[in-house]
Amino acid sequence: MGVLEQFQNWLLNYLPDWAAYLIPVLIAFTILSTCIILVVMSFIYIERRLIGRFQIRQGPNRAGPQGVLQPVADAVKILLKEDIIPILADRKIHWLAPVITFVPVLLIFAIIPWGHGAFIADLNIGILYIIAISSLGVVGIFMAGWSSSNKYSLLGAMRVMAQMISYEIPLVLSIIGVLIIAGSMSMVSIVEAQTVPFFLLQPLGFLIFFLALAAEINRSPFDLLEADSEIVAGFHTEYSGMKYGLFMLGEYAHAFAASAILTALFLGGGKGPLLPDAMWFMLKVFIIFAALVWMRGTLPRLRVDQLMEFAWKFLFPLAIINIFVTGIEVILWPEFPWWLMFVNIPIAAILIVLWSSMFRVYGERVSFTHFGRGVAKGMALTFRHLFRHPITVQYPEQRLSVSKRARGQRFVRDELKRAPCVLACPASVDAQGYVALITQGRFVEAVELIRQTNPFPVVCGRVCTHPCETACNRKSMDKAVAIRDLKRFVTDYEMSIGRGEITPYPRTRDERVAVIGSGPGGLTAARDLARMGYGVTVFEALPIAGGMMAVGIPEYRLPKAVLQKEIDGILQLGVELKLNSPVGKNGLTLESLKGQGYKAIIIAVGAHDSMKLDIPGEDVEGVYHGVFFLRDGLLGKDVTVGNRVAIVGGGNVAIDAARTALRLGAKDVTIVYRRSRQEMPADEEEIEDAEAEGIKIHYLAAPVRVLEDSGKMAGLECIRMELGEPDASGRRRPVPVEGSEFVLDIDMLIPAIGQAIDLSCLPQDHELNITKRGTFEVDPLSMATNIPGIFACGDAVSGPATVVEAIGAGTRAALAVDCYLRGEKFEELEPVLPLKEVAFEDLDISDVESKDRAKMPHLPVEGRIRGFEEAALGFSEETAIEEANRCLNCGFCAWCRQCEDACPYGVIRIVPQETPEGMTGVDRFDIDLGECIFCGLCIEACPAHRLYLSRIYEAACYRRGDMALDKEGLKPSPEKQPSAYARPEIEPALPKQALLLDRNRVVEEEEEEKEKVK
Repeated sequence: MGVLEQFQNWLLNYLPDWAAYLIPVLIAFTILSTCIILVVMSFIYIERRLIGRFQIRQGPNRAGPQGVLQPVADAVKILLKEDIIPILADRKIHWLAPVITFVPVLLIFAIIPWGHGAFIADLNIGILYIIAISSLGVVGIFMAGWSSSNKYSLLGAMRVMAQMISYEIPLVLSIIGVLIIAGSMSMVSIVEAQTVPFFLLQPLGFLIFFLALAAEINRSPFDLLEADSEIVAGFHTEYSGMKYGLFMLGEYAHAFAASAILTALFLGGGKGPLLPDAMWFMLKVFIIFAALVWMRGTLPRLRVDQLMEFAWKFLFPLAIINIFVTGIEVILWPEFPWWLMFVNIPIAAILIVLWSSMFRVYGERVSFTHFGRGVAKGMALTFRHLFRHPITVQYPEQRLSVSKRARGQRFVRDELKRAPCVLACPASVDAQGYVALITQGRFVEAVELIRQTNPFPVVCGRVCTHPCETACNRKSMDKAVAIRDLKRFVTDYEMSIGRGEITPYPRTRDERVAVIGSGPGGLTAARDLARMGYGVTVFEALPIAGGMMAVGIPEYRLPKAVLQKEIDGILQLGVELKLNSPVGKNGLTLESLKGQGYKAIIIAVGAHDSMKLDIPGEDVEGVYHGVFFLRDGLLGKDVTVGNRVAIVGGGNVAIDAARTALRLGAKDVTIVYRRSRQEMPADEEEIEDAEAEGIKIHYLAAPVRVLEDSGKMAGLECIRMELGEPDASGRRRPVPVEGSEFVLDIDMLIPAIGQAIDLSCLPQDHELNITKRGTFEVDPLSMATNIPGIFACGDAVSGPATVVEAIGAGTRAALAVDCYLRGEKFEELEPVLPLKEVAFEDLDISDVESKDRAKMPHLPVEGRIRGFEEAALGFSEETAIEEANRCLNCGFCAWCRQCEDACPYGVIRIVPQETPEGMTGVDRFDIDLGECIFCGLCIEACPAHRLYLSRIYEAACYRRGDMALDKEGLKPSPEKQPSAYARPEIEPALPKQALLLDRNRVVEEEEEEKEKVK
């Protein structure tokens, strides 16, 4: 017997029957209404408070202690608002609609069992009663939309009705499993039947009920009503004052009632230890509501098509299956024992996974694993916010501090950080950017991005020493991203589909520039100068272009046809090339070039000479220096190798010579290197490939003399070495071990210990300053020699270097020539902002899984050593995308779009930018402040930590003029390039990041010298 019936029986002893029945009802209605309104107000406060904390805000904090009176203030505000009724509205129905929406909710609480014996009425058809009463809310919504005489309100009402009806069906079906187990429709009986909470026995039914419940009461992510209201299409957009307040009360009262029903059906009602039943019941209700708020603060809103498909294609079939499975279990085990929960939980998980694989949106399968991980990640992010200190500014106690870099509610960090892979690249290639493009399948755009700063992406994709991978933050976690191999993939992809038409750069400058040498440095400088509008002519002494790329790298690493395509592409841009034109011979000199009208000359000759061993017998027959050995073979000359070949050296040239000798027919090939494997300068991949092909390497050994017999080679005497103290290179100095000599039985020796610069382009009486190393002495900033108008770059300045280092040097030389021809002093140009590297410790890798690095496939060893076919085969598209996704996306905005994906309400719009500076960025970063809920998920998702949440929440809401972050905020602008030198009147055409790094290095060296002098 309920409390109400007991009270009625007591009153019958003293009052007439009609009074005894009426008074308890009025008292119960008053108490119930008051309690519901109080709970609704507490729900409103809890939701605002939680949403605030989920967004790292404090939430209500002014109206009363901790803002507890904020709902009261809202109620007063609604009561005082003017009641505005549209002229064409049906006044009676317009007034009745909110009443019908709110009042039926109160009737639901009549049968809610708050605790043992604590209920107003116990109906044996309680479930049917709840379903019937809930349906009246749909009628109220339709009346509200229709009575407004507004087609948008009516359409909004119809959409909400469609949603509610669609989700009401799986909701009701999910209850049937509970009714089968409990054997009753009475809410009291259902609670009493739960010796084990039914959510354990009916996990699938519980999940379906919870999701359908969220949709029924218009909670995220099913709050389509809110979306409609925001575009003036909600059913209650024509309401104001207390009528609107009734809709608001009705929504929260529905949430209260729904949470109470779920508690009674699946959570055992008020059952629990220690505390009274009513307290347990309310505690469970508040936990359910908090979960709904958590969802609202995290999950994105569904589109109407997704919302309806989720109900009919996912929840509805699973609800039917749940009834079928429950029925079978009840037939087999009529008592429905508690241990069935260990059966039903796995069944529910399997059904969800299987059914989600069949669930399609726009014909595409929905990955439950991907979806589930996304939801879990978002929920975890917002949950962590609960324990973070809120950023709300207590005004006026705290002063607002507005940064000049503020844009709406987002800030850009003061320091500009770049990914370490980009900073490590001598050519300033935006590795982070093109790897991000690969993850999106935008392979052609990735190649175009590389070419903005590197005219040889095909070459570097094969032979680059990849300093970017050495700096990669990923290696601190497992292994570096295969950046070079990804570059190889996109360039191969471009070649497979054709590069497309190449348009020559327009000639906008009268000056002409001569470049001596067609290696990577010379051709890069020529390309960049042509892009600036200059006329450029390249003079090459050899019959083929490419410098050491063409005559120093074997075809199994860099096929001639591949290199020639790259060179042809540069020539098509407007660069003139003259082969068989050695400067310094046949009357072609530096002076004659000036006489022909060239206003500047860049000397970019390569390291085409070989360094000698300086040991006895080096001049006997059978000694073939590595540089000449490789060059003669690549120029098509007849090169004969011995049966037993030894190569002295540890660099890539030594490895190339050894592998080339093997392919030319040598039976036994040995490399002699004076240090250990750790100090060997050759690429690790090249060493491994050489060993796989059967090449032997003698570490810690050095040649002493060449043995000869009748003027021919008879062997090589070597001595063992041990490592001593580090030398100038930082490597430990090799020290001979006395008495450890041994002899290698060889008939051919290839020294490859280093290269020297070919200075044959200079006359005997030249006035250019030359260093002790035989390189050109230049200003480290301007790249200028001691003679005005003559510049040098690449190997000619640094000595033997890598392809990518030569490319970077060519870019710097082109910039220096541009400054010279414009009459600017290069030394006066100062960097605007310093670049900083994103450290591994700066990254949030909590949700990043360790994953093996993709391995480059190769031809079988037996096949590749028989000829010069390219050994590395390249990645497949699937492998490339998978490997690119290993990137941690360090640095500033690289257009990874993770913020866009993380936004729960889709208010972020990123517009890509095509920049001549060669850096991926965004042209506009738009944030709709009218939609933004300031949850901060975009900030959490940004791998480069480029976004801030403003401390001025209220101010941001009204700063409509600051609704976007433009490229000045997230990337360098033409006026403020962190990688550029200040020259605002000239639109920069080339990346100057490498120049800045070189400037910083020079400044640091100057400071060190000053300290030494002191």
